[in-house]
Amino acid sequence: MEGEFYEDVDTEPGVQYHYFVRAASGINGEAASGFSGETIAYRGLQAPAQVAVSQGDLDAVQLEWPSVAGARYYQVYRSASTDALDARAISGWMTTASHVDSTLAPGQEMYYFVRAAMDGVGANASALSAVASGYRGLSLPTNLQASTGDSAQV
Repeated sequence: MEGEFYEDVDTEPGVQYHYFVRAASGINGEAASGFSGETIAYRGLQAPAQVAVSQGDLDAVQLEWPSVAGARYYQVYRSASTDALDARAISGWMTTASHVDSTLAPGQEMYYFVRAAMDGVGANASALSAVASGYRGLSLPTNLQASTGDSAQV
């Protein structure tokens, strides 16, 4: 290899790789130097894609997404706007590619984002996913009565 830069294209996302460098005066390794100090690098994780969020379930908002290559943990964020900068984490780092948000008030629409990471403290976390919206449904009213317009009769 000639030059000062190397791009390792045969890596897996999220896996740490250890690199060492040697210099030589020719392409056959003449007068090679010793190895450099170790450098650790990794290819970043992709943000979760295709986050599916339930619309109108009475008990909770359900979220699901496909697993991300190299990721073992996920964290869910929620916002009242579509702006990811306003989003706050509503879960810790978890190993499942799904989440149930039962804290949302019925009828209130919220916006969700998901982030992937390599470990349970969020190491090498991905960017946030694209936004997905969801809401809890409203219960049907009970004990309704109708009148004929006469206040004396129901």
